[in-house]
Amino acid sequence: HFPECPVMPGVLIIESMAQACAVLALARLTEEQRNDGSLYFFAGIDNARFKKVVQTVTFFPHFLSWVIFGGIFLSMLDYDSGIINNLLVNIGIVKEPVDILGGEQYFWGLIIVTSLLKGLGWGSVIYVAAISGIPKELYEAARIDGANERKVFWRVTLPGLTPTLFYMLTMNLIAALQEQTVMQIITTNGVGPGYRALTLVYYIYRMAFTYTATMGMGMACALSWIVAIFILIVTR
Repeated sequence: HFPECPVMPGVLIIESMAQACAVLALARLTEEQRNDGSLYFFAGIDNARFKKVVQTVTFFPHFLSWVIFGGIFLSMLDYDSGIINNLLVNIGIVKEPVDILGGEQYFWGLIIVTSLLKGLGWGSVIYVAAISGIPKELYEAARIDGANERKVFWRVTLPGLTPTLFYMLTMNLIAALQEQTVMQIITTNGVGPGYRALTLVYYIYRMAFTYTATMGMGMACALSWIVAIFILIVTR
């Protein structure tokens, strides 16, 4: 019998879209107009030291490997000694620890939050560069026409970010189709509770090297070609 079909690519695609929305929300909440009309992150925060702290906290996870970052999350979410479970029990939200790592209903949310925190800082850098490249004349013209900050964001900033949004979604989609590392770190069996961590790449690997006697190698080759063709179509 073949293993259950992979389900994680769709979840990771949702995570890619959530990452883009989170970075844009961060930009919208902290944007401010410079003298030259361009926008930049964290400018709405008056305390310069606090701005540096926020930038460091959001970007620091990018420099950590998935082994270290995943290990931190495993320690925090541990059933017996995790700080999250201890906090939830101590403040009375739950009466006993919650098996977050082993529960099927929590796993997808855990993966989305983990990947979102890991890539938020790098995504911010990309979007900062894109926002800085939007011509200041567009902002000046919009404000002369009476547009408020919300309309300026939706009518000027967001359209100017469209190429970058498409690029980031495309790259995250490709990364989602190739994802395997984070699942192997967070789970103990490689597939997670209810096969919820079975990514497409790991599914191909299992088909090729675990189910070789039952035509698994042929299906793995076919799936590999399908993934390659799909990526070529998306990136054209």
